[in-house]
Amino acid sequence: MTKRYLGNIITQNPTAPADNFETTSANGVWSLAEAFAYSKAGLWPTAGNVNVRMVIQNGRPAGNLTTVMESIQVAVLSNSVDFGDVTVETDKAWKNASGASSTRGVIAGGNSNNSAIQYSTIATGGNTANFGILASIGREGLRGSSNGVIAIFAGGENSGVRDSGDQVTISTTGNSTNFGDLRTRVYEHASCGNNTRGIMAGGRNSSGSTINEIQYYTYASQGTAQDFGDLTGVKKEFSGASNSTRGIFSGNEATTNTYDYITIGTTGNAVDFGDMRLGPINGTSAASSSTRAVWAGGNEDSTGSDIYTRIDYVEIATTGNGLDFGTLTTGAGFATAFSNGHGGIA
Repeated sequence: MTKRYLGNIITQNPTAPADNFETTSANGVWSLAEAFAYSKAGLWPTAGNVNVRMVIQNGRPAGNLTTVMESIQVAVLSNSVDFGDVTVETDKAWKNASGASSTRGVIAGGNSNNSAIQYSTIATGGNTANFGILASIGREGLRGSSNGVIAIFAGGENSGVRDSGDQVTISTTGNSTNFGDLRTRVYEHASCGNNTRGIMAGGRNSSGSTINEIQYYTYASQGTAQDFGDLTGVKKEFSGASNSTRGIFSGNEATTNTYDYITIGTTGNAVDFGDMRLGPINGTSAASSSTRAVWAGGNEDSTGSDIYTRIDYVEIATTGNGLDFGTLTTGAGFATAFSNGHGGIA
C-alpha cells in the first residue's frame, strides 16, 4: 500500500504540475529544491493565478450573421477554439451585452430589439440555454457589467435611447428586474467594472451625438448611476475590460486608436494608456483576467477593411500599445465577450 502523509491527505508519489494555475494538481511530497525548480520554470501552482477563459460571442462579423462562440485561455497566446453556439434568438444575437460569474456567462438583448437573456457554462463550453427576458424592454446597443453575483444590462436603443438598468442574479434563471437608470441615456457605449462598481462609458446619447461621459453604478445600492468623469475624447462602438483596480477602453469607432484607462475605485477623467496594435477599429468585444485585457474581433478599421479575426491584448498593470494575441477562427463583430476572471471576481 502506498504510504500517505499528513492524515492520509498527501501521497508519497508526486504529481508533476503542468502549469502555474492555482487549480493545477501538484500533489505529493516535494523538496524545497524541487518546488523552487518548478517555480522558476513557471510550473508551480500559485494562489490567485486562475486559468481564465474568455468567451467571444461572434455576432455579425463582416456583415454576416453567425451563431458561433469561440474561446481562448487569457494567459496563453494562441488562436481561438470553438466554444458552442448561440441558440436563443439566433438572428438577433449581435449589438448585445454580457456579464459573468466565475462559472457562468449571461448574454442579453441584441439587434431588432431582442429581449432574450441566455447563458452558458464557461468551464465546459456548449450551446447557450434560455435564462429569461429583459423585463423593462428588449433593445440593442446595450452593455453589461457584473460583480460575479449580479449582472446589470444598461442603456440601449428601442424606439428611442434607453436609460434602463436591468439586473439578473447570474446563478439562477429568470427575467430581469430593475436596478436603476443611467444618469445619461446612451447606446453603443462600453462597459467594465470590478466587484464594487459597474462602469458605463461614452456611446451615443438621445440626440445621436457621440459623448465622452463616464457613469457608474454601485452594485450594493440600487439607484441612478453617478458621474465618474470623462474619457479622453468622444467614443462609440467600442468596448472595455478591467481587473479589480483598473478599467481600460478601446479606441473610438474607426477614427481613434488610443486606449483610455481609469482607476475604478476613484472618480476622475480617463488617462491615455497606449495605442491599439493595428489602428482604429469598431465593433470589438473585450474581456479580461486579473492581469490581462483582451480585445477580439471588430467590424472594420479606418480604411473600411475587415479585420474581424484579430485578437489583441495589453497587460493591465502597465501602460503601452496593444500586442498580438492570435486570431479568431470565424471572427466577431458588434457582439460581446465575457470571462470567468474579470474585475477581480476570480
